[in-house]
Amino acid sequence: ISDSGAEILLHVGIDTVQLNGEHFEQFVQQSQKVKVGDKLLTFDRQAIAAAGYDTTVMVIVTNTANYQVEETQETAASNQWVLALKPQVQPQA
Repeated sequence: ISDSGAEILLHVGIDTVQLNGEHFEQFVQQSQKVKVGDKLLTFDRQAIAAAGYDTTVMVIVTNTANYQVEETQETAASNQWVLALKPQVQPQA
């Protein structure tokens, strides 16, 4: 959860949970506070694909109703922004 309340989920691959962590190395724990530049995880995309899994990486904002996406990139290299969020202005009652 970001400082502004965005709930962000990183998901690597489709059904890769079946690999029981093989081909992945995690550097942070769930809910750990991180900052720009912190390494979150690495994974061996080729080994995962060779094992028969889709290697799509998803960045999911689980509370999107509260945010407006300002920028997105379909693909990104290391240290590039994937998306930027702007809190939705709630109408005054």
